[in-house]
Amino acid sequence: MLRHTLTQALKELRTRIASGDPDLMAARHLVERQVRMSPEAHAYLDRLLAETRKESSPEELREPFPEEVPAAQVVEHRSWEDACESARRNMAPPLSLTVWRDEGGLTRLEVLGLLTLALRRLAATPEFGAGPLLPGLQR
Repeated sequence: MLRHTLTQALKELRTRIASGDPDLMAARHLVERQVRMSPEAHAYLDRLLAETRKESSPEELREPFPEEVPAAQVVEHRSWEDACESARRNMAPPLSLTVWRDEGGLTRLEVLGLLTLALRRLAATPEFGAGPLLPGLQR
């Protein structure tokens, strides 16, 4: 259940950021109310985004997929491309939704990459861990 909640929250965040929300915190506030996240899910989402932001290079944030996209990631890649196209369309005239602020200095498109990398990281995390060195979603 935690994995489903976090996946839905990350997908909704990506949609809201692409649609023109002014920052990640405003989008998170609305998504957390919409998805009805538990305190545990809220804490895990904070940790997931912080770790992904810390471990990702600027190049990965701009282009989270390799040049040749594996067949297993085609749907994820298309979702990321659609979000980026939507963000570019909303940032261009006549809408010009260019108001954006981020504590870490990331652009709107880099935050879309961050959310995509967080989704991939969440998908690769096992449900149950094997001790403190290999943690899972459930304790």
